[in-house]
Amino acid sequence: MKSPRCVESLDAETLAVSNDLHKMQLNALRELLSIWRDMGIHGEAKDSRLKSVSSHVSRLLQDMVEEEKNNKLMLVQRITQYWKDIRKLGKELSGETMNIPEEQLDSTPLYQVEKRLAEKWTGMLKVKEERVEQLEDLQKRLDDVWYKLGKKDLSPFTGGITEFEIEALKCRVQLLEQERDRLQTVFDETRNAIQQIFNDLDMMPTFPFDKMVLCEPSSFLFDHKNMVDLKKLHQKMEQKLSDSRDSATELRERLSNLWERLQISSEYRETFLNAHRGYSHPTLCALKEELKRCEALKKANIENFVCQLREEIVSWWERCYFSDQQKNKFQAFYYTDFNEDVLELHELEVNKLKTYYEKNRDIFQLADQRSELWVKMQQLEARANDPNRLFNNRGGQLLREERERNVLAKTLPKIEAELKDRLLVYQQENSTPFLINGENLLDTIEQQNNERLGMKELQKQLKKVTRNNQLEIESKLGSKPVTPTSVKRGRLGPSTPSMLGVSHKTLSLAARSAPPKTEGVTLKRKAGNSPNPNVPSRTQESNSKTRRNIMSHLPSDNLSIASGIGPYSEFQAGSIINSSIMPSCSLTESARANECGEGLSELCCWEKLSPGVEHTCTDTI
Repeated sequence: MKSPRCVESLDAETLAVSNDLHKMQLNALRELLSIWRDMGIHGEAKDSRLKSVSSHVSRLLQDMVEEEKNNKLMLVQRITQYWKDIRKLGKELSGETMNIPEEQLDSTPLYQVEKRLAEKWTGMLKVKEERVEQLEDLQKRLDDVWYKLGKKDLSPFTGGITEFEIEALKCRVQLLEQERDRLQTVFDETRNAIQQIFNDLDMMPTFPFDKMVLCEPSSFLFDHKNMVDLKKLHQKMEQKLSDSRDSATELRERLSNLWERLQISSEYRETFLNAHRGYSHPTLCALKEELKRCEALKKANIENFVCQLREEIVSWWERCYFSDQQKNKFQAFYYTDFNEDVLELHELEVNKLKTYYEKNRDIFQLADQRSELWVKMQQLEARANDPNRLFNNRGGQLLREERERNVLAKTLPKIEAELKDRLLVYQQENSTPFLINGENLLDTIEQQNNERLGMKELQKQLKKVTRNNQLEIESKLGSKPVTPTSVKRGRLGPSTPSMLGVSHKTLSLAARSAPPKTEGVTLKRKAGNSPNPNVPSRTQESNSKTRRNIMSHLPSDNLSIASGIGPYSEFQAGSIINSSIMPSCSLTESARANECGEGLSELCCWEKLSPGVEHTCTDTI
């Protein structure tokens, strides 16, 4: 039996069990004693049996204790194993070693420790299984990507299943998949383009690589060699498409020209073109066959073709403003023997003229614009110098002309500047000036501007000389008040020239000295070999040179207007008429009208006089 101290340390339930066991022992002993008494067992036999009972009960309890000790030991072993497994899983899942907290073993019942460890181990095992599955999936995706890229994995995955390693592998797989998807997009776009070209050209793939691209796209690997070959195939097909398109366009243009010259009906043309659209190989073959047929007809009608080409050449000559010298360079134009060589020369000349015009289209357009603006400017300046313009101001005509002059003053310099830049570039590239009607366009522009400035300066000097002479005459002869009637009729002085001592020779010289009108040199095309009236002759060119130096020969003393104004040859020669006829400058318009009978305006307005026309009077001094 346990000591009272040990018994007191037991709880109530244990004491109750102990009391029950004690009662059970007592009852069992009483029953055994009764049985033994009935059996007649006494003395040593009874004692021996009592010892057997005690030994049996003791062994039973001892076995129970040993069994429980074994159970505890097994529990501890399971807990230890759980900890080992948990530490191993923890290292696999996180890469760190987990330590066993000893306080949990001391303070927590073993069954609870086992339960918690079992739950933790189960959870970690589930995480491991998920990560292993994820790793296997990533590895499979990685293998597929490497295969599709046509490469070998030079750094295969040998890591664990930690979260960091799984995430790193996942990022690597995603990057490779992005590269694969990019190449897949490039492949799809390129393949579609190649397929479209094959369809347009009505072709079928014949080479193994072409078949793999178009017929077996799933077996195409995105390795470097295949991608380079794919790009080359695309470029080759694009070039073939471009060549076919250019060939078809060229064939159709040649057919159109041949049809036009052969006068083929429009119904036949439309039917043929509608039946052979696009630029596929069969279409090109059909176009070539038709061209061959038309070429045969052309050879049978060479003379008609040459005549048509000559008309076209004349048209291009006019558009390019060719001079007779430039036209004469093409000697085949005048051949009378018609053969294939002559026909070919004419065709080459047409192509040459077309190329020349297209290459310099901007220059021609700017030259035409500048010519139109120049003519318009000369017209406005001529109106501005008209003495009767103040009497024709109807509907704000003067205001409109002033606005037009302002617009021209801004537009014309810009056009000229741009045109000059283009002409300089042309001259640098071709080492020759750009010609219009055989003349250097740059020199023509410069000459026109210089002549215009010279004429303006000449008009200013003439007006100044006229005004000074008028004042000198009035100071000598006295001034006469102008009456309204004389103003209305344009009379500004004496009615007869005899009063001033002026002879008809003076008026003839004044009329002959009036310079001609300076019209803008417009760009007019020459037709055929006929001379162009707008192209200046040698005489006109010499007069232009004379006019450039005209300002150096203006009179500096009080000469008469008649002696100051003469033909340009007289200016250049420096001939000066005797100053005794100086009073002729004071003739009024009415006096000159009465003297000459022509109703001429004042002498300084030489635009009213026609160049080279001599005005004479019948009266003499």
